[in-house]
Amino acid sequence: MVRSGTHCAHPYFEAQAVAGSVRFSPYVYSGETDMREALEAMEFILGR
Repeated sequence: MVRSGTHCAHPYFEAQAVAGSVRFSPYVYSGETDMREALEAMEFILGR
């Protein structure tokens, strides 16, 4: 699952002057392909 927002930490994000973040939450049903694709997407986003 991938979520974006302030993740119940509104005061922290406001204090840091950040609009929010993205969180990736793997679980036992996340397979190897899911993990590989998520890591590739993060590398793409980070420009690596």
